[in-house]
Amino acid sequence: MNKKPVSILFVGALCLAVALWVLSQGSSKTTPTTSPQDAVEQTVQSQQNDDTVDKNPNSSAPTTEEKQAGDAIKQQDTGNETQTTPAPAQDTATVIIVDAAQYGQEIEARAFVSDALQDGTCTYRFERGNETIEKTVDAFADASTTPCVNVFVPRSEFGSAGEWTMTVTYASGILEGSASKTLLLE
Repeated sequence: MNKKPVSILFVGALCLAVALWVLSQGSSKTTPTTSPQDAVEQTVQSQQNDDTVDKNPNSSAPTTEEKQAGDAIKQQDTGNETQTTPAPAQDTATVIIVDAAQYGQEIEARAFVSDALQDGTCTYRFERGNETIEKTVDAFADASTTPCVNVFVPRSEFGSAGEWTMTVTYASGILEGSASKTLLLE
């Protein structure tokens, strides 16, 4: 008789028995016999015992100079509590151009603001020589960025083929930023 199938069966049965035992232990939780008041008293007593033992053998009590320096810092901190200085306002936003390309007879452009969560507007400006096309769309803050609404411009609005410079400018109440990219139109 081959011992391999018997061994596998035995190991499987053993695993099943252990799993059932573990599950039965989790479902038979007992209620604590210690009252909440006793638990608090035990915690306080434990903390008092811990405070009497020096856990760091390299530590020493602060010197008089260290105590005076600490007291001086505390005094300065409490004296400044009523004076708050607002953080400087951020006025520059980082615009990221995701795509700017010709797809058949349509030019598509996509961008977002990576470091601001504020509704605003995005202006897509396409330039080549004296030719300029400008489209302004909304930008809506989401959970982590502020995406600009995608722009789709018919190829017929662009006068000539060749290299065009696209600049995306984001503006909100207090933030502004821009980025540029060159795209080739056929």
